[in-house]
Amino acid sequence: MNTTESLKDYQRVRLLAIRSLFEIIEQSSEGTVIVDRDANIVWMNERYARRFGLQSAEGAIGKACESVIPGSLLREVVRTGRPILLDMQDTSKEPLVVMRLPIHDDAGVVIGAIGFALFDELRSLSPMLKRYMSMQEELASTRSLLRARQTKYNFAHFIGTSAASLE
Repeated sequence: MNTTESLKDYQRVRLLAIRSLFEIIEQSSEGTVIVDRDANIVWMNERYARRFGLQSAEGAIGKACESVIPGSLLREVVRTGRPILLDMQDTSKEPLVVMRLPIHDDAGVVIGAIGFALFDELRSLSPMLKRYMSMQEELASTRSLLRARQTKYNFAHFIGTSAASLE
């Protein structure tokens, strides 16, 4: 296989991987939305549309993301080009754990953003949160023990003017 064929194969595999990843996340998420560079909705899946009270996703197309998804930060992602990987978004029903990613063109210019609502039940994150809290408690306990074991005095506290102490 020559370099040109290898490069074409690489590009084809890369595009298939991107498409597969998008489909997996979209299908397993609680909702997905894509906005353009002006933060207007260009695509939304039906689950997300229903969550925000729309009859169908078509009703969201062309609208500012905040008018459909109150409190959305997709406009910030488009403006800054920086992702917001894990965040809590309040909704009228229950909070969502969301991920927001910028979309770039071939030249690297931000042309939009995509948002995924990853979880709608925070109970699914409970094991991770318990482990985090346990680690925080262990760290606090270890710090407390270290402070208790530190010496009260060191050579800087030594005071003396006799010949022996000065020596």
